[in-house]
Formats: sequence, C-alpha cells, structure tokens
Amino acid sequence: MRDAWDPEQYRLFREQRLQPLHDLLDLVDPRGVERAVDLGCGPGEMTELVARRVPLATVVGVDNSPTMLERARTFTTPQIRFVEGDLAHWSDPVGVDLIVANASLHWAPSHSDVLALWSASLRPGGQLAVQVPSNADQPQHRIAIDLATEEPYASVWGPSGPPPDVVVAHVLTPNRYAQILDGLGFVDIDVTVKVYPHRLPSTRHVVEWVKGTTLTRFRTRLPDNLYQQFVAEYERRLLNELGDSAPYFFPFSRVFLHARRPECDVP
Repeated sequence: MRDAWDPEQYRLFREQRLQPLHDLLDLVDPRGVERAVDLGCGPGEMTELVARRVPLATVVGVDNSPTMLERARTFTTPQIRFVEGDLAHWSDPVGVDLIVANASLHWAPSHSDVLALWSASLRPGGQLAVQVPSNADQPQHRIAIDLATEEPYASVWGPSGPPPDVVVAHVLTPNRYAQILDGLGFVDIDVTVKVYPHRLPSTRHVVEWVKGTTLTRFRTRLPDNLYQQFVAEYERRLLNELGDSAPYFFPFSRVFLHARRPECDVP
C-alpha cells in the first residue's frame, strides 16, 4: 500500500491536535524517566513535546509512515531520534520508563494484545500514557464506512469486502480499557473521557480534518480518481447531515489512559 499520510494536511489543525497531548503529558511524572518512546509520532512535533516533559530522558519516535518520518527527523536532537516501525508490533528488549501513544493506538486492532505487548517493555515503575479518539458513532466516521461498502468503491476491495482496518472501529469502552490495564498488573490506573469543543470555520472544514486522518485509510487503497470521487460524495453526504454552516461546532471525544507498572512484581 502507498503511504497516504500528508504532514501538511495533518497540521492544518495543529493546535487542536496538540492540546490533547498537552493534557496527556500533564498526567506523566517525569521523575526517573530515562528512556521514553512516542508510538505513532507523526510529523515529530509531538515527540518534541514529550522530550520537553521528560528532559532527562532519551526519546525515540516511532512511525510507519516514511512521509511523516521525513518531516519528523527535522526534530532530531541528541535527545530525540526517530525510527520506522509498526506500533502494533513494537517492543523494546532493554525496556523503557515511559510509553506515549497519542492518537495512534486506534489504528491498531486488538488493543488488549497491543497493550500486553507494550506492557512487557515497561520497566518496573514505568508509565503508560495513551490517548485515543473515540468518535466511531459520529457522522464523520459513519458516513465514510457506509460509503466504502457501496459501488464503485466496493469492487476495489474484492469479494471479501473492505479490510477490517477500513470499517472496524478498534476503540474500546473506557471500562474495558481499565479492565485490561488491571489484568496486566498496572497500578494507579486512570481512565477518563474528555470532549473537546472545537469550533471550526465551517462544516466543510470537518472534511479537511478527516482527510488528514480517517480518510487516509481510503486514500491508501483507492486509485486517485476514485479517491477524489469518494471525498466529493463524502462531503456531499456529510453536509447534508450536518448542515452547511459557518462557524461549525465540532465536538470530539477522546479517551485518556495513564497507569504504572508496579515497582516490583507481586509474587
């Protein structure tokens, strides 16, 4: 599959995307953090913020998009470096003191398995800090999934239909995340939901928002002409449902997870 990520498209809503990371990092205790990782680092600005929060740590940003990494590497310093990798399969044999995954875990399936894998790479006392968007029931996501099952797009997927990462919402309920963290032996578990009250210039800007994130799933797989047709029909249906207004109030829900590994294993 081609790399459909566009750093400039993603950065159109830079401040709105950075605020949840600021809120997530407020949960992180920087004391004792020597090695940290930013999983799904994107264009690198967020990794720089992680490094500021843990100034005594080395920080590695991980992403599977070469385009994003090319931009991210402009933030390389003696403290920060970037590597290509898939967060769903990430592990570190040496161990880290902090794992940050800001608006990235939702791209991976089977969150219970992924969190178990990450947990195994946390040192005793290490912290997990995760933020995931939780808006699968909202029109901006529902319309895209419905459209993907219709022609002429349905034929692109073949007889098995759209792949799971296109139509399946991987985000779990807050209660389920808390249960998973408890089952993995985490302590000081904090799971919360926050709704961000964004006010966009117009309803049409919702399309620009999702072109930088959700719609990359379709841009990766659809030929350019079909993708452009897909976006045009998506915008028509979205405006029909939400209305064409300026400005437009755009509530956006996110789930925050923060927890620690115990300082020592309980026998």
